[in-house]
Amino acid sequence: MIAAIIMMVIVAAIVGSITIITTRSSERSVDAARRVSNEATIQTAVTRVLYAYQNDLGSEQDYYRLDEDDLKQVTQVTGAQARVLKPADLPGLPRELQTVDQVWEHIGSGGSYRLQPVSQPLFNVIVEESIDIAPSVCTGAGLPASVCASGGVKAYWEMYRLIMPDVTGNEPPNVVVYLRSWLGSPVARAYSKASYARAELRPGRFADYQQISDGNVRLNSGASINGPVHSNGLGDASFSTVAQAPAGMGSRWIYGEPGVSCVGDASLSIAVGKIAVPGCRSVGATGQTISFLRAIDSIRSIRVAKSKGRPNVDVYASNVQPGPLSGPYDSAWGVVFSGRRMTVQYPGGGSRSVGLSRVNAFVFDRDVRVRGNVAADTRVTIAAERGGVDANGVQITTGGPGSATIFIDGNLTKGDDVTSSIGLIAQGDVVLWMYKDVNSGASVCNAYTVQAAMVAATGGLTIPSRYTTNELQTAAPRCPGKVTIDGSVAGHRPPLLVWKWPSGDKAGYTGTRDYRWDKELKRNPPPYFPLTGAWQPFQVRDANTDCLFDPARLSDPTCR
Repeated sequence: MIAAIIMMVIVAAIVGSITIITTRSSERSVDAARRVSNEATIQTAVTRVLYAYQNDLGSEQDYYRLDEDDLKQVTQVTGAQARVLKPADLPGLPRELQTVDQVWEHIGSGGSYRLQPVSQPLFNVIVEESIDIAPSVCTGAGLPASVCASGGVKAYWEMYRLIMPDVTGNEPPNVVVYLRSWLGSPVARAYSKASYARAELRPGRFADYQQISDGNVRLNSGASINGPVHSNGLGDASFSTVAQAPAGMGSRWIYGEPGVSCVGDASLSIAVGKIAVPGCRSVGATGQTISFLRAIDSIRSIRVAKSKGRPNVDVYASNVQPGPLSGPYDSAWGVVFSGRRMTVQYPGGGSRSVGLSRVNAFVFDRDVRVRGNVAADTRVTIAAERGGVDANGVQITTGGPGSATIFIDGNLTKGDDVTSSIGLIAQGDVVLWMYKDVNSGASVCNAYTVQAAMVAATGGLTIPSRYTTNELQTAAPRCPGKVTIDGSVAGHRPPLLVWKWPSGDKAGYTGTRDYRWDKELKRNPPPYFPLTGAWQPFQVRDANTDCLFDPARLSDPTCR
């Protein structure tokens, strides 16, 4: 009798176990079918979102949000038979599909960082897609067969949650978008349960390129290209005088002299025009222009971050009137890096020691001279801008007329090849400083190693302008040592570190000039560095819904 009872309990337990397993298996089957039904929808959604970001419809200033007008523009351009709706436009839409989450950002550092919602909510906008849906996929997603057979089933998606790029240095600086998708028939008032996908989208940055120029690019004999080089094809923007253009180099060219080699990630692209560099991989004329106005946008972003009280972000202004820059630099700011400290030297005298964190960004209201070594695990951007607009869009009058220049007046290096980076954003030129000592007549040349990503919005990487004139400068300094530029260079004009006069006299860094792209800048770019407009999906996969619906884990940035 006891044995029979034990056997009955065992059988019941087995049957119960089978029932639970079967139920869970069925749920997993439905979930799998639902994901399959929504896969095409998610792919379409990612394509549309990428297009919107590439065209600045959801820029950094907009918290990377896309509103109703943005999505209408995107759907009109990237494909017909799509509608942009609001939840109220879909009769019978379940309550759980009528609300979205919000925009989040990273705060803190090290092991104590977390996510927090920002003041700007997501727009609650739904996109209806006319995608062919097989009846089996429709029923597999959980809709009744009668609804699936009606032919009125549409696919829907929306941006459910958005995480802004991490400027704290804890995560890759990518945009994370959680997309929600489902199938449904507004006529039948029937909708499937939603699936959630996590799309990590990487914005292209100026630092992704070894060199960017608005105009012609001349690659000298012996140059080794190890990263992407791009020209916007704006003709003669690259040379101050016709005499500086190499023979046979026409307008809108990327030109390479014999002996140029391409290695590693080297590639050449131009928006409009021709490329003449034998033996190097050429992307060709892409039609895509990289706007240098984005450098000014980056400076504005730093000002906005300062207005919001972000740590280690500051804006420096002085009432000292600017004048011609000379040996004492009496009108420029001075920045000297030493590990995790930065000494700021004020125009007219005085200094301040500033501690650096993992992520730092500073705007100065006039010319800046910079040198020193930045510690490992430290990212810092120095920007120079006269005028412009502040965080509230108000015109700035300090700093005097003209465009601000960044002068590199000594070696500028970083403490680690992977974890640290230096960014320079100049409204005008980035200048390798040099001069003649008035007493000895010797050339003073201190900037032989530069490890930085540099952007010269309206100028270029160059030597002081007093030595780049048509009139011969007999007292021009000459620096014969090897110059190493290890990072990224972008400018309205390409680099110009040697100036030649018809007489044969030269000025500048006349020795070997070794340009290299630092590919680690793709992993750890300088903070608030300009975007190129080219976006790519870094990773798209099913979302971990525990991160979306468990209140205890909502702010955990490691929950994915």
